[in-house]
Amino acid sequence: MSRRNPKIILFTVALLGPYLLSAQNSTSASMNGRVTDESGAAIPNVTVTITSPALQVSQLTATTDAEGNYRVLDLPAPGSYKASFGLTGFQTMVRDNLNLSAGFAARVDVSMKLGQMEQTIEVVGETPVIDTTNTVGATSLQAEEIAYVPKGGNMQELFPMATGVSQQGKPDVGDSNLAVNSRVVTYGAFLQPTMNVEGINIASAHNLSTATYFSTYDIAEAEFKTSGNTADIAYPGFAMETIMKSGGNTFHSTLLGDLENAGFQDGNLNPALIAQGFRGTNPVYRYYDYSGDLGGRLIRDKLWFYGGISKQYSASGQIGVVSGPNAQGCWTCGDAPQGSIVTALLQENMKLSFQPTVKQRYIFAWQHALKYLSANSASSTVPISASLNQHQPIDIWKGEVQWTPTAHLVVDALFGYGGYRVRYTDQPGTDVKGNPSSQELSTSFFTGPHTFNGQGTYRPQNRYEGKINASYITSRHQIKFGTELNWEEGDTKILINKQSGNYLLQFNRGVPSQIQTFNWPVDPVNRLYAQSVYAMDTWRLRRLTVNFGLRFDRFHSFYPDQVKEAGQFAPAAKFPGADLLTWKDFSPRVGAAYDLFGRGRTVVKGFFAIFGDTMGALWGNTFNPNAAVVATYRWAGPCLATPYRNVSFNNTTCDADPATLAGLTPANPGFLSATGGSNQVLNPNLKQNRTWEMTARLEQQLMPNVSLSLGFIHHRVYNLYESLVGTTVATTTGINIRRPSSIYTVPVTLPDGLTGQPVGLFTYPSQFAPSAFNLFQQTNAVSDRQDTFSTYEIVLTRKYTKRWNAQFSYWRTKDHQWIQAVSPSPNSDVFALDNTWNWEARAFGAYTLPWGFQISGFYRSQSGFQGQRTQTFTSPFLLQGAVTRRMEEYGAQHGPIIGITNLKLSKTFRVRERYRVEVNAEVFNALNRSAATSISYLTGPTYQHITGIVSPRIGRVGMVLSF
Repeated sequence: MSRRNPKIILFTVALLGPYLLSAQNSTSASMNGRVTDESGAAIPNVTVTITSPALQVSQLTATTDAEGNYRVLDLPAPGSYKASFGLTGFQTMVRDNLNLSAGFAARVDVSMKLGQMEQTIEVVGETPVIDTTNTVGATSLQAEEIAYVPKGGNMQELFPMATGVSQQGKPDVGDSNLAVNSRVVTYGAFLQPTMNVEGINIASAHNLSTATYFSTYDIAEAEFKTSGNTADIAYPGFAMETIMKSGGNTFHSTLLGDLENAGFQDGNLNPALIAQGFRGTNPVYRYYDYSGDLGGRLIRDKLWFYGGISKQYSASGQIGVVSGPNAQGCWTCGDAPQGSIVTALLQENMKLSFQPTVKQRYIFAWQHALKYLSANSASSTVPISASLNQHQPIDIWKGEVQWTPTAHLVVDALFGYGGYRVRYTDQPGTDVKGNPSSQELSTSFFTGPHTFNGQGTYRPQNRYEGKINASYITSRHQIKFGTELNWEEGDTKILINKQSGNYLLQFNRGVPSQIQTFNWPVDPVNRLYAQSVYAMDTWRLRRLTVNFGLRFDRFHSFYPDQVKEAGQFAPAAKFPGADLLTWKDFSPRVGAAYDLFGRGRTVVKGFFAIFGDTMGALWGNTFNPNAAVVATYRWAGPCLATPYRNVSFNNTTCDADPATLAGLTPANPGFLSATGGSNQVLNPNLKQNRTWEMTARLEQQLMPNVSLSLGFIHHRVYNLYESLVGTTVATTTGINIRRPSSIYTVPVTLPDGLTGQPVGLFTYPSQFAPSAFNLFQQTNAVSDRQDTFSTYEIVLTRKYTKRWNAQFSYWRTKDHQWIQAVSPSPNSDVFALDNTWNWEARAFGAYTLPWGFQISGFYRSQSGFQGQRTQTFTSPFLLQGAVTRRMEEYGAQHGPIIGITNLKLSKTFRVRERYRVEVNAEVFNALNRSAATSISYLTGPTYQHITGIVSPRIGRVGMVLSF
């Protein structure tokens, strides 16, 4: 088992990178095409000269080959380029204002006329919109689009602008989702994404999201590849690449500020909410943001700099989130006082670009952010008093070398870091003796101090990355090799003994039901080392371009030696380190693009790939003996009175008897189960998730700068070992292998809490009740439990120009996915499939009017929140304790369509041509929709209770100063 220091290895990689394999940078664009004469015959030896303010050198050149073809790689993106084509005996041909985005291969064909080189024919304003080389489905957003389109200022709010990308939870309304961690979905499927910021992946592995929060003020371009990703991308979800702004030969700066307050907001209470007792929804008490940056040159054409700082601040409420009970002691009543939640995100960033020669370029980028959240986990079932304070510093940095030793070889080597170190603390004054953590099972309502479920008190997430790749270019081939090294740490540490006790009391309709104990404090340390090698080729055969590649990945999970302190329910201990699991996989990719008429305007594309997956850095936490262990016991009291009101139902005031707590060991006859650490047994044969992806696309240029794309995307996921549907995080506990589903043979009949009808459940014989039969293992789903997702898509794009831009997209996905991939008992086999359709529609754009006015808008609509009624059953006859059973088909419950419309109007004043002053006004959720975004379908007092809605309409005013 490797224990090398990742910093030392990465430093070595950085030093050797320029002398090893090298490749085209993923943040760059390329240009290719064919030069002919008026008869259509190829013209060799034409000099192609590329100039742009984005270039850190005066120009780049290329020469056409015997067939008239040329290719220029590694063009900094985004950028506006000019291409000049010159040859003695022909008039010079110039194509200007070629707006190139990251990853885009622009085909620029030219027909040259006989004449003098001094005679110039210039074509301006038409940018290639069809990529005839790559088979990816992608959305590119440039800085102007990011700034002009009315939306939230977080990087996560770019996701809804990308075709095929969705987020769980409510849509953002005027930064109502400021620094919120939501799982992302790619074409309806829960697939692991890749989220690169300047080449550093910030995605939380196997959590399908990112808890690395940045604003968008420093972003020059963001690209989202949602399908057809080649062998340089490891995972099946979308691949994001965001590029920070850079300096330049001219100095530039932007200062901005925005403001919202309660006076700018309307209410959106509807009859359904009023009927449920709500008096308010999602009020904004105060919001502001500011940002300032400066970029320019230190040495013209050689050394550029960029730096910026920004802050966002929000004080707001959330529907159903209360700060305490009402005057009668009721926490869940509509007149319970609504709480205020404060979120703040402060950010600094810096970028240096040094290009001493045409062939060498060095880039250093650094970004730091600090998130503060006053009420993490607060929800309609978790009041503010039971939530957590969150303090989270975030960092990324990278060093990168780009090298072009010859006209045929392009070099890139990168190393860096991305991660965060988040701390959670109880609300002041809540962790006191006599105020235990409590939960009402019939409503899931939680009071008392938080139990740090899934969060811990300290969570470091660190990833060091080294990437080296190389592209070798010939007239027909672009062959690319690469390797990646990743060293990851993911820990969930709980470093305290609670004054209120390391336990959770659970009630069912006010009656003591269960008690859970925790082995805190725990200080687990987990590691994941990953290596990959890939090779790929782009082969041009006249109108046909074939992309194929092969990728090899190795993921190795382990934990080093551990030390644990003593706690209320666990002694001090030392644990030796252990290797856990190693996955190795080969992943093939093949795609083709065919230019139907040879003009670069009508292209048919097809793609097939197999993607592997990572177990994630936190995966080892499941087996780490120093990780959190939750033991559950049957509990019927006694219930001791305290001055604290801890349970919502019937306003019960209660704490557990110390004598009861002293007897809570696995030998207790009321023992039900325990999960985590020593209760987990490693499955050495566990297989990684494998995803097959198949796509077909037709892309057509309708007119200059306008394209239409029709697509079909199909995903098939094998080897599932987790449950994802309807959960906020992947569940990794596995199933109890000593109480397998086959032993649940004892029928138990209990009444349906809604209809009163008898419901058949199953438990196991009493001989399986002792704690010796409590052992969990992760296993793969049987072969016939595969998830499939079939999507139909249409995208209409008007590419960004100085006048206007727009995009409309619509996609519809048919799901066939298992709600619980591996069934622990027959109780979980009832209504276990999601066979629903879901859809989304998006539109955004901006238009520049005369006299400095500009209007822009953003529209988003999607199918409503879907689910199924469930019920939690408790009974002495259920030896496994509380059982939550699905009572109907998934999708039987369906909320209204969720949609928002945002509008923006701005006016720009110019001062001495160079300086600009912009004043703007925005309206978010202009139609004041109030659709439910989450609904409780748990049978009981909160059945069909709305727990989240679209935030009400709100206005914002702002100003931007720039030069």
